[in-house]
Amino acid sequence: MAEAAGFVLAALPLLVEGLRAYLKGIESIKKYWQHTKILKRLIRKFQVEEKKLENTCTELLVGLVDDIELGELLEQPGGKKWQEKGLQLSLRRRLGASYQVFFDAVTDMTEVTEEFVERLELDHNHRVRFTPYHNHSQYHMAD
Repeated sequence: MAEAAGFVLAALPLLVEGLRAYLKGIESIKKYWQHTKILKRLIRKFQVEEKKLENTCTELLVGLVDDIELGELLEQPGGKKWQEKGLQLSLRRRLGASYQVFFDAVTDMTEVTEEFVERLELDHNHRVRFTPYHNHSQYHMAD
């Protein structure tokens, strides 16, 4: 479950970059000015959520791991270190009855993040891919 937190930490910056790429495209077309405002708010919300999760993970990990490991865990979200049994056990002890609730929330965030990554059609370099023949109208944002 800790790897889910790692996935979200890794994916949120990618979502922000993907949305920024969409924003640049939309800004060039005046008729989409309202969508630009929506995307800017969405980018800001993702950035806030990213920092909240990062701060929460930092607070959870302080005292459980040394500073070097803390940096590695935050730099490599979803990496093998997040899956180590010792860390999992320490997190379970620290969170107590909140452990499941916390990781359920992280799982929810993971699902939303994965959906955005899929809808933004990010490539393996985490860049938005557009083709001249691809129809993106299915993702029209409601007014």
